[in-house]
Amino acid sequence: MARLTDSRKGAAGVLLLALIVAIIIYGIVTVSQRECSRDSHCKEGYYCGSDFKCHQHKTYEVNNNFLAPSIILGIAIIIAALIIKDKLPSFTRK
Repeated sequence: MARLTDSRKGAAGVLLLALIVAIIIYGIVTVSQRECSRDSHCKEGYYCGSDFKCHQHKTYEVNNNFLAPSIILGIAIIIAALIIKDKLPSFTRK
């Protein structure tokens, strides 16, 4: 009976060792298939992405036009000042 449990422990140890070796080999293969691991590994104008591949830098052009919102805000401030000075009738008074 003692021999049976010893062989099971040995088989479990061999299986565990095989699993650890398989995980290590998988990790080595995964690391070796990376195109880059930092930006210096890529060409000029490219960066290393989270998928470990080189991607070209994108250029975004932002055009902000705040003319309409500033006109609306200015008119609202003028109306509020006139209401405070009692030049316009208030909506809350009876």
